[in-house]
Amino acid sequence: MVAEEVRKLAEQSALSSTEIKQLIQDVDAQSSNALQAMNLGNQKVAQGSNIVTDVGIRFEEIINIVRELNGKVQNIAASVQEVNAGIENVAASTEEQTASMQEISASVSTLSEMSTELEKLVGKFKV
Repeated sequence: MVAEEVRKLAEQSALSSTEIKQLIQDVDAQSSNALQAMNLGNQKVAQGSNIVTDVGIRFEEIINIVRELNGKVQNIAASVQEVNAGIENVAASTEEQTASMQEISASVSTLSEMSTELEKLVGKFKV
């Protein structure tokens, strides 16, 4: 009977050893899968980090371009103000010239009337 129990224990031990071996193989396979998943996750994190860095660089470039454009727009605005000031000066000069021309026209008209009067007076003195 002891031999029978020893045989049963030996069979159970062999069966348990096989189960333990299978569990160890399963744990090893799952560990390998987990390691692969972690390595893939690390690669994805590195790729994401590179993308974020690239995006940051692109945003810096965009910010610099916007600043440059802002400076150019301010220069254009200053130039437009100078042109407007020049136009206002030309308009003022044109108004002054128009007023002078009106005065000259009035003077010419007056001189013409005086000339006509003078001719009439000279005509009276002709012998």
